[in-house]
Amino acid sequence: MRRVQSDGTAWHVFNRGARRLDLFRDDEDYAAFLGMLQYALKASGAILWAVTLMSNHYHLVLYASTRQLTACMIRVNRLYARYHNRKYGLVGHAFDGPYKAYPQPSALLLMRTIAYVFMNPVAAGITRRPEDYRWSCVRDYLGLPGSAFRVDPAAVMSRVHPDPAKAWERFHRAMAKEAARPHRRSGDPLTRTQIHAQHFEWLLEHAMESREALAGEDPVRAALHWARQCGVTRRAMAAVLKERSPEWIRTSLGEIEQELALNPDRARLLHHP
Repeated sequence: MRRVQSDGTAWHVFNRGARRLDLFRDDEDYAAFLGMLQYALKASGAILWAVTLMSNHYHLVLYASTRQLTACMIRVNRLYARYHNRKYGLVGHAFDGPYKAYPQPSALLLMRTIAYVFMNPVAAGITRRPEDYRWSCVRDYLGLPGSAFRVDPAAVMSRVHPDPAKAWERFHRAMAKEAARPHRRSGDPLTRTQIHAQHFEWLLEHAMESREALAGEDPVRAALHWARQCGVTRRAMAAVLKERSPEWIRTSLGEIEQELALNPDRARLLHHP
């Protein structure tokens, strides 16, 4: 997929096995991928903030420039594909296609994405609690030993809020919300529209819960504005707001943009969370 060039930002990165086949069949496979990931991170300068390995796909949250992201993922995917094919006597592609990477331009989206990554095994019915799943780093976030890959959650929290207590409160709130959210079970990889729709759902939920702080602004309009700030497509917004026409969404976005251009104080108030 074509990626906009950027300096350091958070990315949600994922990929799955070709033809829906398992990427990881035993503990050796999981450990091998994590070892290759560690090498790729060191060689590229990318930083890992979250990881969950499932049997037929993986989810990563990386902090990296576009160049670092590309260097890291090309290395780890190429190394693991060679390992996988050699071990199992296969030829051809080990992965379903190029890895997918989506930027997380706000603290809210970053926290919800990390929670989504950690809750994958729960959503799949593999375990009741994320910390009981072996192949993730959620235990580092929960202050427990035994993480599959050691990460530094403090580096993440410092970008979420300058007050560590408030940052951690946002993390635990995101985990609770993701645990309560109905999960869509599908064997198909997530599309760009589905990822963007997921982002819009999170922003809309936050807007509905923040009515008092919006100073009279309609929560749906606020969520539309935040979504545009975060690069969410109008098609994804329409997929969530089924009762609203694409024309209404387009018109509302234009009206909001004009209103905020005339009122800088209100524009600052409605900056994305």
